[in-house]
Amino acid sequence: VIPISYNDPDFPVLELANEVLSGGFYASLLFHDLRELHGYVYTVGSSLTGGKNRSTFNVRYGADPKNVARAARLVVDDLTGLQKKPLPNDRLTRAKALILGELPIRKESYDGLATQLIAYSIRDRPLDQDRIDAQAQLAATPEKVRAAMAKWIRPNDLVRIVTGPAGK
Repeated sequence: VIPISYNDPDFPVLELANEVLSGGFYASLLFHDLRELHGYVYTVGSSLTGGKNRSTFNVRYGADPKNVARAARLVVDDLTGLQKKPLPNDRLTRAKALILGELPIRKESYDGLATQLIAYSIRDRPLDQDRIDAQAQLAATPEKVRAAMAKWIRPNDLVRIVTGPAGK
């Protein structure tokens, strides 16, 4: 749990950082580092879920028990790296394209549009919140993403939950 509301101006920037971490599957930072480079995991993903007073940030992966600790260290390293060094422009541009490309899909059906508008209404948010967030994400710079990650995400304080057999 992180103490940021979905109303905070940093929230859409953190959504963009989450897109860097796990959006686009093969193009994501976590997949590249944990699966392609090191082979520690079978699957990996992250999520950011906004709330009125606090939000949740999760990283989840499937790994052989002997690789769980190694994968956890690499996740912390990747998150810490995003806090210390601004993203390369090409990685940020790719994340922006991925996250903004999803906007029309949400409005593709009457059900999708209705669900989105009802969610905004229930949360007392503007009915064009997606446009407001998209503007913030388009305006985000590598430094702004770095600063938001440094302010809100505490990689060394993540709660770890491991399910499955113990490693040998």
